Amino acid sequence: MSQEQQNGIVKVAILTPYLSDDLAKRADADYVRLHTEKFGYDPNNFHNVRALESPLGRNVFIIHRDDLSFKEAVFGPVGSDFCIAGNTSQGEKEIEMLKGSGLIIGRYSTFYGRCSGYTGNAPEDAGYALDIPKHVEVVRNLLTHDGFLEAVVAREESSIRAALDALNAQLEQPVLITPFLVEALGVRR
Repeated sequence: MSQEQQNGIVKVAILTPYLSDDLAKRADADYVRLHTEKFGYDPNNFHNVRALESPLGRNVFIIHRDDLSFKEAVFGPVGSDFCIAGNTSQGEKEIEMLKGSGLIIGRYSTFYGRCSGYTGNAPEDAGYALDIPKHVEVVRNLLTHDGFLEAVVAREESSIRAALDALNAQLEQPVLITPFLVEALGVRR
């Protein structure tokens, strides 16, 4: 167990611009409106958030893709306990490259609950262990749920399932577990 884990710190890499970018700073109003209406962009995402605290005081350190390279955010000096990624064709290729890493990755996509509209792959085929509804508040609830945070750091399947069952009881759309979770947890990190 690392010093961060002993201190209750969970490191989460957010690799999708839908959760980490301020599109208003990068694009014109029409572009922002299109992404808001058609693709579920929510300006109240995590673009200004670097840390969260759970109700029991567990600290969640958020690593944005723009902070580090993809490889550094996932493995490098920071090393993530959990990752949330989108589902573009390129993003899916990057996630496929991580399949043997043991990293637990949640998919945050308009394709929630079904295969990718870009590649036709099911989330588990690409290497996503969880499928997260495309709502910022669901992610916020997930990243501050003490049971989930503890379970993901401990890498215990039954605890992850129990924590998600408890969280999902409070959500309109549940966080789905894919068959890839078992494979991810089978890799020692």
